[in-house]
Amino acid sequence: AEPTAHGPAAGSGETTAAGEPAPVTDGTSSKTETPAGDTAKSVIAALRKAHDDHQPVHGKVVAIVRGGYEIDLEGVTGFCPFNQIDIRRNDDQLSFLRQTLTFMVTSFKRRGRSIALSRRRYLEREARKAQREARKNVKVGDEYDGKVSSLTDYGAFVDIGGVEGMVHVSEISHERVARPSDRLAVGQDVRVKVLRADTRKGRIALSLKALEADPWTRAGKTLKANQVVNGKVARSTDFGVFIEVAPGVDGLMHVSELPEGGLEAMKAKAAAGEEMPVMILRVEARKKRIALTMAPEGASPGDVIAVPTTRPGSVVTGTVEAAGSDGVTVRIGPGRVGIIPPNVT
Repeated sequence: AEPTAHGPAAGSGETTAAGEPAPVTDGTSSKTETPAGDTAKSVIAALRKAHDDHQPVHGKVVAIVRGGYEIDLEGVTGFCPFNQIDIRRNDDQLSFLRQTLTFMVTSFKRRGRSIALSRRRYLEREARKAQREARKNVKVGDEYDGKVSSLTDYGAFVDIGGVEGMVHVSEISHERVARPSDRLAVGQDVRVKVLRADTRKGRIALSLKALEADPWTRAGKTLKANQVVNGKVARSTDFGVFIEVAPGVDGLMHVSELPEGGLEAMKAKAAAGEEMPVMILRVEARKKRIALTMAPEGASPGDVIAVPTTRPGSVVTGTVEAAGSDGVTVRIGPGRVGIIPPNVT
């Protein structure tokens, strides 16, 4: 007879142990009836030993009953709840019928007449074993094709073949990334490089950025001193403002390059992510440093500003920026500030 998916008839008088499903019948005999004989005793003894020794057993899913599945264990009946048939939720309950699967015996009562099973526990145990073995083979510098399994505010977890590693938000891209969800999505395929692997603690640090071309290599070739570029105010500090002048490349406009009160104005620009033209003073690509100053009035991105050479004894025209007991500060050109000592003013 074909397996059925209905419960016992009303008023049948069938009773079960607490938490057990009512047995499914095919209309002629009970499938939960334990066969007699030496074979049955041998199977029951093996199931008890599997329970005590925490060893897996094989069984065939023969029917759907109230709350789970009826499992045939070589003639002995077991029960597996719906939430224990798989690691992930599966709404297609019929998909497991007639399959022979592996289970852990989670409960053995009434001399084998009440046996609870869990395929989920078996799958979780095997997954842990696979993870331990896989972690042993993960080495710093290795590259993997992986899949994003989850996202947090500080990074993304990536499955690299049964083992999860984390890509910190700072390792997603050379470009500035505010939130991992801005660049990644759960289920997305990615290629990552192992930065650190602590097999004892089970922690693996991964990077997408490490597999991208270093933007500073290009910056060293394309960005030049005295060039005006458009930049995005990224963040401010007490000593100046960092401005993104190319994807993944920030330059520093030191506080000395800002007009009086300019730092506060720059903080507001940074909060709003505003763009502005700036002039490059120096490029040190190997050290990943770019010095910036305010672009001259009327200058546009792409312009190259001619800065005259200043020699001792030459006469220049400048703008007074500050005056104090230590002298007068005069700006004599982009990135050039002079001091007139108090004894010569």
